[in-house]
Amino acid sequence: MSIENSPVILVVDDSPDTVSMLNDALDSAGYTVLVALSGTQALSVIRKITPDLILMDVMMPGKDGFATCQELKSDPLLRDVPLIFMTGRDSEEVMSSSFDFGAVDYIQKPIRLEELTRRIRQHIERARALHDSRHMLDDNGIISCIADASGKIAWCTPKFYELLASCGYSRLSLLSDFQPLLRKWLEKARVKDQLS
Repeated sequence: MSIENSPVILVVDDSPDTVSMLNDALDSAGYTVLVALSGTQALSVIRKITPDLILMDVMMPGKDGFATCQELKSDPLLRDVPLIFMTGRDSEEVMSSSFDFGAVDYIQKPIRLEELTRRIRQHIERARALHDSRHMLDDNGIISCIADASGKIAWCTPKFYELLASCGYSRLSLLSDFQPLLRKWLEKARVKDQLS
């Protein structure tokens, strides 16, 4: 995750001026900065290095920020990487869509750097606490999974993935095969509770 204990931030924006400004500001704040100028390039970078946080422009040519975020969040290994959207548009729709697609936050352009660095620090601290909690449970042999009523898995320990693998489920089949099965179990449990 981190390179030499310096949190890694992936900046994804098609504007060289914005990328340069963010690179300088984040580097001065002690972060290691990776850069991608498109959603497709961001996905390529992430296959090589998993950042501690992603800072992504919403509006980009080709694969926009929402489509890129959706693809990232569909991968269980990347689901917990915090993503902050940057946008020049001030609308309820953009704000709502940001959270619907899996972002932890969004910030409006022009970017106020002090506010941005504070938000980045808070989201990285939360993500690390979640990561540490997951591994603490795992180290103690506790297999845990949190899912919503529809069977969508929000969080689970690494041991949970091992258990699934021993039952023939890969991480990728988690979404297509296991979630519908989990949804059926939850529905049966709800019906049973209502009948009791």
